[in-house]
Amino acid sequence: QGQIDIPDGLRVATLRELSNRKPLISALGCNGSIDDALYALNLSGLAEAHLYVRRFHDLSNGQRYRAMMAHLIASGAGVWLADEFCATLDPITANIVARNLRRCVDDFKVRVIVAAANWSEFIEELKPDVIVHLRSPGNAEFLIGKLFGKPCRILE
Repeated sequence: QGQIDIPDGLRVATLRELSNRKPLISALGCNGSIDDALYALNLSGLAEAHLYVRRFHDLSNGQRYRAMMAHLIASGAGVWLADEFCATLDPITANIVARNLRRCVDDFKVRVIVAAANWSEFIEELKPDVIVHLRSPGNAEFLIGKLFGKPCRILE
């Protein structure tokens, strides 16, 4: 109970803090490839060269989220999990991070499962395909389809 069967070969990565022992350029786990690390960092929105050599805990909250997204990009996983997504970010930074995540989803054709209590702050930028609104235990509302500019179905 509480387990999900994952098809063979499907890799899952989680949005999580990175090691603080190494500079970002080394902490992504790109098998030593500096080019792959730079690519992931730049796509996530960390394009400033001075940040590449900083440690994770030396970054601002917004930079930490972008570093965690770079880790997802570098993982090569087909499914990304993000619990408490943008919970520690102000609304402006949450929108930037959500926009970057949406762009990565479109570019890499990955599936992302996001859990967030403050979703209304960034939902317009994230543009999810499905929303599951948990009203209370056992009471969920499923919104299926593109919500932005297209009709949406609610499944009971």
